[in-house]
Amino acid sequence: MNRWISRACALLSVPAVFVSILAVPATAQAAVSIPDSFTFTGSGWGHGIGMSQVGARGQATEGRTAKQILEYYYTGASVASFRDDMDIRVSMAYLKTSMRVRVEGLTSAPARASIVVGTKTVKLTENDVAVISIVGTQTQVKRNGVLVATGSPLVVRWSGTRHPGVNGTAPAVLHATTASTFSGESRRYRYGTFELRGKYSSVAKRNTLTAVNVLRLHDEYLKGVAEIPSSWPKAALEAQVVAARSYALVKYRAGIRAGCWCHVFNDTSDLVFAGFIKESSYMGERWAAAVKATNVSATSSQTVLFQGAPAQAFFFDSTGGRTQNAEDVWGEKVSYLRSVDDHWSLDSKYNPSFALWGPKVRTQSTIAAAFGLPNVVRLDLSDRFTSGSVRTAKAWSSTGVMKSLAGGAATARLSLVSRWFQVPGATPVPSFTVAPATTAVQAVVGSRAVLTGRVLPAKQAAGSTITLQRKNTTSGAWANVTSVKVAATGSFTFTRPSAVPKRESYRVIKGAVNCGGNCFYKGNSSRTIAVAFANKWVVAPAAVSRIVAQTQPVIHGTVAPLKVAAGSTVAVQRWNATTKTWVRAGSAVVDARGRFTAPTAGSPVGINQFSVLLPKRDCVAGLCMYQETRSTVVSVHVTKPFVVTAAGKGVKGRVVVAGSISPAAVSKGKTVRVSAYQRGRWIQVGTATVTNTGTFRVTITRIVGKSVPFKFAVTGSLCVNGTCSYTAATLAKSLTFV
Repeated sequence: MNRWISRACALLSVPAVFVSILAVPATAQAAVSIPDSFTFTGSGWGHGIGMSQVGARGQATEGRTAKQILEYYYTGASVASFRDDMDIRVSMAYLKTSMRVRVEGLTSAPARASIVVGTKTVKLTENDVAVISIVGTQTQVKRNGVLVATGSPLVVRWSGTRHPGVNGTAPAVLHATTASTFSGESRRYRYGTFELRGKYSSVAKRNTLTAVNVLRLHDEYLKGVAEIPSSWPKAALEAQVVAARSYALVKYRAGIRAGCWCHVFNDTSDLVFAGFIKESSYMGERWAAAVKATNVSATSSQTVLFQGAPAQAFFFDSTGGRTQNAEDVWGEKVSYLRSVDDHWSLDSKYNPSFALWGPKVRTQSTIAAAFGLPNVVRLDLSDRFTSGSVRTAKAWSSTGVMKSLAGGAATARLSLVSRWFQVPGATPVPSFTVAPATTAVQAVVGSRAVLTGRVLPAKQAAGSTITLQRKNTTSGAWANVTSVKVAATGSFTFTRPSAVPKRESYRVIKGAVNCGGNCFYKGNSSRTIAVAFANKWVVAPAAVSRIVAQTQPVIHGTVAPLKVAAGSTVAVQRWNATTKTWVRAGSAVVDARGRFTAPTAGSPVGINQFSVLLPKRDCVAGLCMYQETRSTVVSVHVTKPFVVTAAGKGVKGRVVVAGSISPAAVSKGKTVRVSAYQRGRWIQVGTATVTNTGTFRVTITRIVGKSVPFKFAVTGSLCVNGTCSYTAATLAKSLTFV
């Protein structure tokens, strides 16, 4: 079994299987033809309860998140944060007689380990090998073949862990094995401590050695769980991490098991725990990253929860197209372990090993022995569970005697991979899987809703006709709408138009197909596909003229339809030319007349582009009757006045007026006209050109009075690089002269 195939389920596997009979001529004595053998093929691997790992791979490839995958396979459960920073005990040795250990450094720094037995500490370097063994009723510790301690229990620590003891911080792994040499099944462990004890076992009727790796569930344990390849899509890895965490939390909360002194075993009876090799082998960093990605904080992580508690998130490799109800395999109903579509398991792209397995030939004698009959001439496998797996297998002998087996028992006795099989002339067993790409389609009034999906197996479905049906909202009856041919890849596409906003329910029907010989597929229907045709808002922002920046733009406009728009909040967004994105600039509530007035803030000098965004409205299960709508773009020229400062001094009718105009980058080279109020009217008394630093100076003669009002006006082009963003400023100021 591949190491990522979980739950030790060869005897409980559920994937699709078909059977054919190889008949041979009847002997002269036989009244009926007795087949020489039966040939089986099938799909999938595993018990079929909970999450399909191949299904998770397929869904992740198609863009679904880990949360979506998990909540799909665990019906009614949710993915949320749950505390997981406790230490879990993982069985490393059970009913064994010895274990050998050594420490190996991961850097050039010297690694160290120690074995604590009571008050005695046995220290190990990288050159030492320690063997802990049961000798009679005694637990002994030998270092390099020399007895150095006896007693139980024992604790092994090594450097670079959270609890290194006397061993320091040098990164290291503990190499441990119950074999006679460091090869074969030996593995390396990076985290935690090892605890061992020698104790009498009522099972073995002697003293045996038990060993556990004690490490933090939150990250240390999960980094070593090896259930799927690390090369699989990110969302599939994260879904597997969360499922494994949830399963382990249930085991932890159940308490320490007396026999193994552990919470979980390190093999397929619980979760396959490979230790450091999982994260250090090919693409192992992706698995470690998936563990980290599901950590919410230092003490909690994403977990599959049902009614607020961790769910026992069973998982397996793949199915024959649909997962199992828990009670159909294990006899007990579990609310979140229900049968759901799993068509990804039938796709060789995701499941190259078990999308179709076989043929597996079973001799007449094997079949007869399985059913306890002298011979078998006919099989009836029409009694099926919701998942399509065999509930009961019936066999008849040449004399008409019938015996039956439960599907699981038949699978086990015939050493088959799964429970689907069929005989010529029997009721057709396998069904097509009609899988829409999505069960929620959002469209816009005036456009066409596109409904896509696949029919599996594609080879048998290709070229056949499928029908789209629509549900009557009043009677609930389904009626045919249109039909199309299935493509060679098994894919299909339907499109539906609508000129008015509405919600509709559709489904796709696939009829039975006789492929010839033993190939026959029952018809099936897809899940219901909800379709919503949404209106677009009509948003009409009013044009805004050139404004002065001190006031900032105010965007006005109207929204229709009025009866729906009133009370809605519109968002005004400004285009950021640097980031190439729309950024929030303001908002407003639509009044009873469908109008809005939205002040904005933060607009820079120059041409600003604004757009008004209306949100989705009247949404049910993600499908809305009003689509998010963006208005046309309104351009607003935000301008800013020059800042003019001036001072003057003079004597005996001769005056010097000096000042500056900012920003200098724009004002330089411009002309300043200076006017003075003389004899009841304004008279231009001088001009000056602004310098590169923004300053100017004017000498004026024949000024009458000691306190004279002046005006300063900037003239000339006010545009820079084609943007005219500064207005000419007139400053009135009274200057007093001596």
